[in-house]
This record gives sequence, structure tokens and C-alpha cells, in this order.
Amino acid sequence: MPELGFWTPKELADHVGKSRQFIIDCIIGRTSQYSLKATKLGRVWVIADQDAQELIQKITRPQKEWYTPNDIAKAIGMTRTHVLNCLTGYGGRKEPRLAGEKRGDRWVIGKDEGDRFIGEHGKGDEG
Repeated sequence: MPELGFWTPKELADHVGKSRQFIIDCIIGRTSQYSLKATKLGRVWVIADQDAQELIQKITRPQKEWYTPNDIAKAIGMTRTHVLNCLTGYGGRKEPRLAGEKRGDRWVIGKDEGDRFIGEHGKGDEG
């Protein structure tokens, strides 16, 4: 952590393993993925510690927007095959109980749908 509660773009970049230019892009809005508040003092940008900590959290622990069948299976205590059967409706023989989409050769389940399914099928629940 920097002294005085402020970070320079270089200090923050070194801390998160990104380039100084990446941090500058976050400040001036060239990236839509991350935004960062900063103040320019003369020719130098300074970032308040609280704002820097928020960016550090976003970069080091990004939130997934989706689940894989393995993630769902682990959360409910069932097999991956069970989750795939819920996605496909047991090969089309039944109505699918879990909505997902195929990306290439992999299934992905949206976060909201995955959370719903996990909530309905608590750990070890067969139904």
C-alpha cells in the first residue's frame, strides 16, 4: 500500500500486474470493463486508496457471469452428467429443467439461471 493513502498509476499497475497505460485507460475511460476515479495534480494522476482497492478487487477477483455444468454439479452435489441431462432434457425426451447455451462444444449457464437452479436443488437434493 502506498504512503499517504494515494496511489500513482505506476504503483497501482505494479500491484495488479498490469501496465501503467492500462491504469491510465481506466482513468480516462478508454476501457468499458473497468473505470477508475483519479485526480490530476499537475502532470501526475493520483488515485485515492479506496478507489484503488475497488479496482484491485475487480481485477483480482472478477465475478463470473456464467456457470459451467461442472460448477453447477459441484454446488448441488450431483454429477456433471445429471446437469447435462437437465440442460438437454435427457436428450430431448423430457422438458429441459435448466436453461443454458452451447458455446462451441461447451455448455454455459447464465449466472441468474444457475443461481436459481442451485437454489432449487440444494446440496444432495435429487429433485
